[in-house]
Amino acid sequence: MKTETGLNIREDSGVLTIEGIRDFDTDHIFDCGQCFRWERNPDGSYTGMAHGHPVTISCRDETLEITNCTAADFEHTWHEYLDLGRDYGAIKKVLAEVKKDGNVILFIDELHTIVGAGSAEGAVDAANIIKPALG
Repeated sequence: MKTETGLNIREDSGVLTIEGIRDFDTDHIFDCGQCFRWERNPDGSYTGMAHGHPVTISCRDETLEITNCTAADFEHTWHEYLDLGRDYGAIKKVLAEVKKDGNVILFIDELHTIVGAGSAEGAVDAANIIKPALG
C-alpha cells in the first residue's frame, strides 16, 4: 500500500513497515523531553504508548518499523503522532543556515508556530525535535 505522501507500507505478523521515511531520527523524537513514557531498548528501538496503543518503534535506513500496529492504527494514530507528513529535512536545512549565520536569535515556540507542527494533542512537537540541532 502507498500513502498520499508517498510512503510504502507493508503489514506482516503484527509489524508495520513503512519505507521512504527521510530525515527522521527516533533519538531526537523520543529523547526530546516532549514524548513521555517511551523507553529506549538495547537495540535502539523505543517502546511506549500513545492514545492507548502500546508499540515498539525503530527507524533505520529510511525504514520505520512499528511492532503491534496495523495499517489502520498507523493511518489513524501513528502517522499524525509522529508528524510524518512534515518535511524534517527542510526544517534541518533552515536550522543549519541559522546556526551557520550565528547572528540570529531563534525562539523555538515561535518557530513552532511558523512551521505549524505538533498541533495534534499528544503528538510530537517539531520545535522539540529541532532543539538538538541548535547545539
